[in-house]
Amino acid sequence: MTKAEQLLKKVYEGTASEFGKQWDDRVPRNAIRHHMGHVHVGTPDADVHADIDKAIAAQKARSPDIAAQWTPELEKQTHDYAIAAHRANQKQYRDVMSGTVGGRRASRSKVKPTTAMGAVARAGRL
Repeated sequence: MTKAEQLLKKVYEGTASEFGKQWDDRVPRNAIRHHMGHVHVGTPDADVHADIDKAIAAQKARSPDIAAQWTPELEKQTHDYAIAAHRANQKQYRDVMSGTVGGRRASRSKVKPTTAMGAVARAGRL
């Protein structure tokens, strides 16, 4: 089976891979990623879970048909996805603040003085 066929099989089975895990297609991944992009990286997991619970409750209140679609398994996957997205944001924040990008330390360029800079320094103005 080719990689394209494997990908199509995953699409037809209703699963998607992200954050190293297979997710049900019914998990609102785009909405969660959008919301997690606006949540501070220092927010505790309990607050993230509370936000997701509030959003699910709002969806369930819209109609009985929508409420029936929210199975306990789907709710658990939605919570897990939100925490995974939160962890990814925390890792990105740590990488940016520590100076690492893509798992390696960012190089610091050494500025070599140009002729003009040397002349200014020699004149005592720098």
